[in-house]
Amino acid sequence: MAAVRIDRSQSFNVVDGGKTVATLVTGRGNLPDTTLNGCFVAMLQGHETMLIPTLGYGEYEAEPCGGPLAVGFLSSGAMPRLGIVFRSYSREAEQLVPIVVEWDRSNNTMLIDDDASRRALDAGATSISAMRKIAK
Repeated sequence: MAAVRIDRSQSFNVVDGGKTVATLVTGRGNLPDTTLNGCFVAMLQGHETMLIPTLGYGEYEAEPCGGPLAVGFLSSGAMPRLGIVFRSYSREAEQLVPIVVEWDRSNNTMLIDDDASRRALDAGATSISAMRKIAK
């Protein structure tokens, strides 16, 4: 990913028991072999960084990224789920796109939950609070 722009207002430290265990970072940048600006979510844990492209890549490749608007935990535990709301643009309108991500704390891996993300999008969940109710 090149020309990366981190959104500091939608990035934060993850604290467990009073200790910072990771840092969640969201933003946008240019992805190799794509024509659209892409968004990403990354988790920095120790010396390891896990970055996954979201809008503008893979299943979401037709969605140009306008940047992250909101991010928060949807659940906790060994495999917490995160919700991220991204802004996307088309020729006709701006759209808010919710993405649900599972994070395995034991090995710092993340995976987009396409089913939960689709449910949140179909339900019009454009806030973390609304995503918590739908993406269970």
